[in-house]
Amino acid sequence: MFTFSPLDHDRKEIRLLTIAPGAWDNLDDILNCEILHIARMKTVHTHDQNDGSVDDDEAMQERQGEKPRNTRMSCGNEEVDVDDDLETGSYETISYAWGDPAQRATILLNGVNFDIAKSSEQALRRVRLLHRPRTVWIDAVCINQTDIAERSQQVAIMADIYRSGRRNIVYLGEATSSTGTAINSINHLMDTAIADAINDGQSLVDKVFSSDGSFRYDPAGLQLASNEDALAEFYSRPWFSRLWVLQEAALAQQSICFCGRYEIALSSVLMTAVWLIHKLVRMPGTHLVTASNKFGHMRDPHSLFGSGYFKADLLKLLADNSRDSLCTDPRDKVYAIVGLMDWPEHGLPDELRPDYSRSVTDVLSLAGSWAINSNLHHVTDRLLRHVLHRSNEDLHLDGLPSWIPRWHRSGDQDIDGHAFRRLTAYKLTHNNSQVVTPKMCSGLKYQWVVEGICIGPLVNIVLGIPTKFSLSYFAEHYVGPLRGLVHGCYDHKTIDVVEAQVLTASRWADRGPLDIHHIQVLHQWIEKNMRSKSPFSTWPEEDFACEQAVLIACQSRTVAKTATGNPALVPRISLPGDVVVWINRSDYPTVLRPCGENYEVIGQAYVHGIMAGEAIEAWRLSESTLGTFTLV
Repeated sequence: MFTFSPLDHDRKEIRLLTIAPGAWDNLDDILNCEILHIARMKTVHTHDQNDGSVDDDEAMQERQGEKPRNTRMSCGNEEVDVDDDLETGSYETISYAWGDPAQRATILLNGVNFDIAKSSEQALRRVRLLHRPRTVWIDAVCINQTDIAERSQQVAIMADIYRSGRRNIVYLGEATSSTGTAINSINHLMDTAIADAINDGQSLVDKVFSSDGSFRYDPAGLQLASNEDALAEFYSRPWFSRLWVLQEAALAQQSICFCGRYEIALSSVLMTAVWLIHKLVRMPGTHLVTASNKFGHMRDPHSLFGSGYFKADLLKLLADNSRDSLCTDPRDKVYAIVGLMDWPEHGLPDELRPDYSRSVTDVLSLAGSWAINSNLHHVTDRLLRHVLHRSNEDLHLDGLPSWIPRWHRSGDQDIDGHAFRRLTAYKLTHNNSQVVTPKMCSGLKYQWVVEGICIGPLVNIVLGIPTKFSLSYFAEHYVGPLRGLVHGCYDHKTIDVVEAQVLTASRWADRGPLDIHHIQVLHQWIEKNMRSKSPFSTWPEEDFACEQAVLIACQSRTVAKTATGNPALVPRISLPGDVVVWINRSDYPTVLRPCGENYEVIGQAYVHGIMAGEAIEAWRLSESTLGTFTLV
C-alpha cells in the first residue's frame, strides 16, 4: 500500500503527479503514475494568449510532458531530492467533480497500488498523452486527504497552485451521443453572440450585463431547434454545480474543457451559458445559471481577484455563490471563497485560514465575526440581508447563532425567497458594532453586540403562508390580509399606494425605486389576477415585471402590522411580540425575538411609513441614545 511522505512546509512543498504515456481511450490498462515533491512555488500573473486547445505535434507533447525541476522524486516509497529550480508553469492542474465516493478505482503510484475515486481515475486517464508523460496537479492524489493538518495547509495555498500552473484542464466527464452536437452548438452560438454584439457596437460583456453586474434580457429570445436537448444535457453535468471549480477556473492562466474526446475553451462554454440566459432560453433542471455565474468571475480574474478588490466583499461572494453551488464538505462554502481573494497585507487571517479540525459552526461563525470586527464595507447589511430562516427550529441550526446566514446550506428559492435589495438613502450610521466570543460552559457561543432604534413590537401577523407561489395564493395570503390591516387607516387613493409599496418593498423588478407609473401598473395587474389560479412565471413573459417585483419582496415573508399601526412585510416565521429594530448601519429594519436578556435575529423587514427616514429623523430630533441589543 502506498504511504505518503510528509510535505516540507518550510520549503512550501506541494506534490505533483506525472502520468505515464498511454492512449486516452484505452480503458483496460492500469494508470502508471509517479509522485513528485516540488518547492519554492512562484506565482505568475501573465496570460498565455493560446486559446487553450491541445496540439498533437511532438513539440507540444514534449512541453506538456517535460519533467519539472526542483523536485523530490519518489521511487517506490523512497524519495530522491533533485536540486534544480522549478520553472513556474511546468505543470497543469485538473478541475473536475469528485462524483460518488463509493465508486473506486486503482492506479499505480510509484509502483504501488493506490485507491482513488473513479472520477479521479477517469480524469487522469483522459488527460494522459500518447507518447510523453504529463505532469499535473490533482487534489485527490496530490493532497493526503486523510491528514487533516496537511489538507488544511494545502487548501490554504490552493489558489497559488492554480495560478502557478501553465493551464487548467476541466474534465467534464465522458461524452454521450449528444456531446458533439452540444459542442458544435456552443461554437455556433459564440460566433452569433460576438457578431450580434459587434453589430450593436458593444463588447459582448457590455451587451449582456448591466453596469451593476445584473443581466440584461433580450425579449426577442433565441430559437435553438433540436439542439436544445443536447445543450441541456451538457449543462446538466455536475462540474457546473460545484463551488470549488469557481476558484479553479477563475484563477488559472487558461482553462480548456475535456469531455470524452471533445475539447473546447472553458470561456466559450461559460459565455454561451450567459448568452442563453440573456436570450431567455429556458433549461429547467440544468446548471445553466451557476455556469453563467462562474463566467462573471472569469471576465478578468487577475485584475479583479489579484488586486485585492474583493477583500472587502467576502460577504457578497459568500452570498452570491454559496446558495447555488455544491461542495461535499460544508466548511468549504467558506474555504473555497477565501481562496479567490488576495491578502497582501498580513496574509490570510487566522479566522479564515482553512482548518478542518474546526466545526461547521465555528467556520461559518468565524467568517461572519471576522467580517464584523474588520468593519468590512456594508458588513451589517450584508449579513442581515441574507439571514433567511426557514423555520423557528432554524434559528440555531447546527448550533449556529441566529445572525449568521446559512451559507453551508444549498438554496431553495421556494423556501428561502430573496434578500431585500440594497437601499442607500436612509441608513442609520453611528458607532461600530462588535462580536464577542466568550467561553461558555457548553462551548464557544458567538454574540454580536449592536446598537439600534426600537420601532416597536409586531401585533398582527398573517400566519400559514404557503411556500409555493401562485396568483391565487398571492391574492388570498397577501392582498386580502393587507387590505384588512390597512382598512380605515387611509383614504382610497392612498391605500393603492400603500398596497403597492408594501407588496414590492418599494422596489420594481429592475431594482429601481417604485414610481407612480409602477403603482398604477401593479394595481391594474392585481385587480386583473385576483381570481387567477395560474402559477407565477419564472422568466420574463407577460406581466413579468409585476410578478418579479412582488415575488422578490413577498416570497418567504408575510404581511404584518406594528403596534404603531404600520403595515409591514416581515419574515414568515415572525410571531406577535417580536420587536422591530432599525439596527445601526443597516438599510432595513430587522425583526428580533427577545430571548432572555438577548435577542434572536428573525430577519429583515419592510415597514411602511418609516423607510424614507422618518424613524431615524425622529430619533435624531429626540436626542436620545441608541438601544443596545446582544444578538445570539
